[in-house]
Amino acid sequence: MYTLNIEYNDAGPFTAISAERGGLGVHLYNSAEGYVHLRIMVKNDGNQMQDYWVKTIKPGDRLKFTYSVASSSTTSNITEIEGTATQNEQYEVPAGYRIGFDVQAKEREKIRLSHPPEGGFDFMLANIPLNHARCSVMAENEEESWNWQLNDLFENDWIQLDFVETTWNSRGCN
Repeated sequence: MYTLNIEYNDAGPFTAISAERGGLGVHLYNSAEGYVHLRIMVKNDGNQMQDYWVKTIKPGDRLKFTYSVASSSTTSNITEIEGTATQNEQYEVPAGYRIGFDVQAKEREKIRLSHPPEGGFDFMLANIPLNHARCSVMAENEEESWNWQLNDLFENDWIQLDFVETTWNSRGCN
């Protein structure tokens, strides 16, 4: 059994558990509404997949994902993450800006990732290999396509995303 612990701002950790290959997954993408949507996928009992959503992530928010082996006392509380969604709040990306995120992984330099103008991004994390989770980012518009393979997450490794408004800068984000 493996776990994905998710911290969202000051809430959590929210724990998802699965023994299945590809049983833990995350998909983050920017939406037409201006927010970033978070989809958490948990597969148990073969092909039965359950989705959990937070659709109001915006600049100033933080997500941290930690991958580990579950102990016999580990319990799942991933359903509670849906209660963290902001209610009745509006957000619009300011003109000339786009949403990006500063990526910090265990023992690694922080980098900034975003997407081409008038485009979008997808951040994905999944334990397809089972004993670790793979992280990647794809960003594109009608003219360009960018891809980044981020660090794999092994036992107790983590990756943190701090969401920002940016005009794009891939280095020097403090």
